Amino acid sequence: MKKYIFPTNYKYANKFLGIIEYRVLLPLSIYAGIIFLVLYLCKVSFFWGTGIFIVLVLPPVILLGVGVGGESVVPFLMSIYKFKKNAKVYLYNRRK
Repeated sequence: MKKYIFPTNYKYANKFLGIIEYRVLLPLSIYAGIIFLVLYLCKVSFFWGTGIFIVLVLPPVILLGVGVGGESVVPFLMSIYKFKKNAKVYLYNRRK
């Protein structure tokens, strides 16, 4: 029997259907629901509505499913937000 050793910093994230993380699934489904509701209320024909829905929903699904640079999108966006919030410029004057 083979023994597999996982690093201690390895984080296993549960994914819906093995593709999209659960913490991303809720905002994505809310976004898709809003797009669907708007298209339904505008009484767009089925084929046009399907095309518009795919064009507006598929890119975020792909981005959230794949991630940015192999990293999940949510921690990536959180790190960008924290950096922008706490970014400071330090100027040092060297005395001679």
